Amino acid sequence: RENFSELFDIENKLGGKQRQQRAGRKLIDAPGREWTVEDMAQLAHMSRATFLKPFDQVCGVSPSHFLLQIRMKVASRLIQEGMSLARTAEQVGYQSDAAFSRAFKKATGVLPGAYRRACQPMAA
Repeated sequence: RENFSELFDIENKLGGKQRQQRAGRKLIDAPGREWTVEDMAQLAHMSRATFLKPFDQVCGVSPSHFLLQIRMKVASRLIQEGMSLARTAEQVGYQSDAAFSRAFKKATGVLPGAYRRACQPMAA
């Protein structure tokens, strides 16, 4: 199982917020898991409300949006490495290729197939 921690600077992104860092690392380690904000808060040993406010303040985005960013960054890497789009979608938590394509386009501005083609070397 690949570790995607190098894709993210969790310590920098979450500052000195150790509890939120722990949750952030778990999201990175398992981007395909069906995460809820309650799950994330539980990892940080905090209530949902206590978890949300500092997370938003430090990251500038909600935990759900942070998870979307993680998933799309991991998906981008998997696509670059040649993984099929269906398998990539599954790896980052999508059961539907269509839902994955919509989320990828919303996050990156391009459809995953176009992204894959752009990553492929040009034929000589």
